[in-house]
Amino acid sequence: MLEFDKVVKEIKEYKRKSSYYLETAYGLDFNCKNGFFPCEVYNLDRSIALEILPRLLYFRDATTTYPGGFNSLEDWRRELNNMCNEFYNYIFDEDSYSGSVINPYIKLAEYAPVLWN
Repeated sequence: MLEFDKVVKEIKEYKRKSSYYLETAYGLDFNCKNGFFPCEVYNLDRSIALEILPRLLYFRDATTTYPGGFNSLEDWRRELNNMCNEFYNYIFDEDSYSGSVINPYIKLAEYAPVLWN
């Protein structure tokens, strides 16, 4: 099971090492004004996944309720964990990722109305 703290650290390291996140004066100025780096739109699906994953992990660990269609909180957390794994594999294991980039987003859209605690 993915651990929130470890994944957040891994994402920070990924961004630090990525050539896309080089902190140029233009990039920093743009980020201060707009809240994101221009390079993040180059690969927007991955940029969004980098934002979704830590929030979804935190939600998985913090939620105390489950939506209809699930028999228990454990079943709901298992489904949330599967979504987390899909996003994680898409971000960090691109070469061996066997699913479609759209798969984790479809699941997220399906459950979006019940992602509240």
